[in-house]
Amino acid sequence: MNILYAVQGTGNGHISRLLEMWPALSEYGQIDLVISGNNSQLPLPKEPRWAFNGFSLHYRRNGGLDYASMLKQIKPLELMRHACSIQVENYDLVLVDFEPLTALSCHLKGVPFVHMGHQASFRSVHAPRPENKQVLGESILKYFAFSRINIGFHFQSYEPWIMTPVIPAAFWGARPVDEGHTTVYLPQYGSKELRKYLISLQRHRFQVFHPDVLKDEVDGHISWKRPNKEVFQKSVQDCHAVLTAGGFETPSEALFLNKKLMVLPITGQYEQACNAAALQSLGVPVMADINIHFGQQVQKWLSQDIGYRRPDFIQTQELVSRAMALIETTGDSGLTLAL
Repeated sequence: MNILYAVQGTGNGHISRLLEMWPALSEYGQIDLVISGNNSQLPLPKEPRWAFNGFSLHYRRNGGLDYASMLKQIKPLELMRHACSIQVENYDLVLVDFEPLTALSCHLKGVPFVHMGHQASFRSVHAPRPENKQVLGESILKYFAFSRINIGFHFQSYEPWIMTPVIPAAFWGARPVDEGHTTVYLPQYGSKELRKYLISLQRHRFQVFHPDVLKDEVDGHISWKRPNKEVFQKSVQDCHAVLTAGGFETPSEALFLNKKLMVLPITGQYEQACNAAALQSLGVPVMADINIHFGQQVQKWLSQDIGYRRPDFIQTQELVSRAMALIETTGDSGLTLAL
């Protein structure tokens, strides 16, 4: 079977999930890649067949999205040309992880595809939302890569077609320890902004992973590290706590390893607000923003016991097997998942 896998490159999460699922997916056939966006620092499992700048995220230094910079990327004619250049009609199965160009190509050419990823889970009304829903945010989650067939991943299985997170193979056989440090991944804030707030917390040690870091260095109780998958996984595995943005993969890994967790969603990113709502329902603390109370909030959090409910996790091979079985059943019966 010839498979086309289209992945969003607006962050490390989509690529991380692809890397973990790649061996299991490869058992079903030959896979070609499409990637759009350039915010990820992780390597791809193979050279992509099609690669586009796409719609990358830009952040203000205060932790919010820079919408002005992001809107400048939108060039409708160029996006249409890119979409038409993707030869989706040559594949037996097209899998899209929130990648809009391949989804558009499929719609233009009448080729069915499966939206498989975290964002696909928001086709369910049972996936948690914040108290204040955003019409634009809901529309983006539902229609950015709209498909009539969806396979979702979320912190809990809110529907039969929503599965629990993909956890790296390195963690399944790991024996987590507590070496006392807090692993920090808050890419929405500049490194200087983070240092300003972390420097006063001298009773605690921090390992901060940040795109601004070009060379690993130690600054007192703060260790600054370049984004690196293996190094980051080791840091999370051996940490006392994880302080991260409101993404999906890193909180999932912290939950799996039973690590103390607190999230700080990116301001204005609705998906992260939804993730925060889901994590809060499990008992995970959420901080709205970094401000003058940051140090006090972190101190309090680090002194408390873990109080969240751990989801039921399934190994990646089984997750992929279940997903492919759902896709096959849907195709054979003519039914659709998550209309």
